[in-house]
Amino acid sequence: MPDPCRNIRVYGGDGFCALDDAMLKLLRRLIWVGMICGVLAGAYIAVPFWTAWTIREAIKSSDSTYLEHKIEWTTVRTTLKESLGKFAFSASGELTGAPAKPGLWQRLKSYVGQGAVDKFIETTITPTGMSGLFTMRKAYQSSVGEDAANRPPLWQRMASVWSRVTRAEFKSFDRFEMDMIDKNAPEHTVNCVLELRGFEWKMTELRVKSTGPAKVPNKLAAM
Repeated sequence: MPDPCRNIRVYGGDGFCALDDAMLKLLRRLIWVGMICGVLAGAYIAVPFWTAWTIREAIKSSDSTYLEHKIEWTTVRTTLKESLGKFAFSASGELTGAPAKPGLWQRLKSYVGQGAVDKFIETTITPTGMSGLFTMRKAYQSSVGEDAANRPPLWQRMASVWSRVTRAEFKSFDRFEMDMIDKNAPEHTVNCVLELRGFEWKMTELRVKSTGPAKVPNKLAAM
């Protein structure tokens, strides 16, 4: 009967077998490869979230240079026009079926209204325009007594943002989608798409849709 412990050293008289040096080195290498693959996979998953967070912080800090680089403005404006146009001129913000043929007045109102939405987006959804909107909101908050200096620390702000995420998924290797409830209007959901461009993630699409009362968490609905 062959010896099951050939090529294996036995230490002392306790009967335990130890792998030889070559096997131990191979095992260590496999462990290191597994750890490296785990770190790379974790980084791949985390980077789109981090990109979305840094875009948010860049808007708040008026970092137009970063925003210019990280957002593909043409497609973002196009998708935002489409979603805001539907949202502004429908009761729920979403198309629920084949709409009835509109009358002349309804078509004229929609045409003029869509034109106003398009013009607003073209002039506002820019690297400097988005920061300007946030600056105006901060000025309003200060005027009603909200002290920006007392805002929560970074980890609490990140936890608050994560609590409003309702969906986050990779549609493909290079496309990531995330839905987030609007903090100031929880009946609205913001959908953003990030795509891998070369070796970095960029925001390529942005939409606004109706959250619906049943989807709004109680802690947000009460805010």
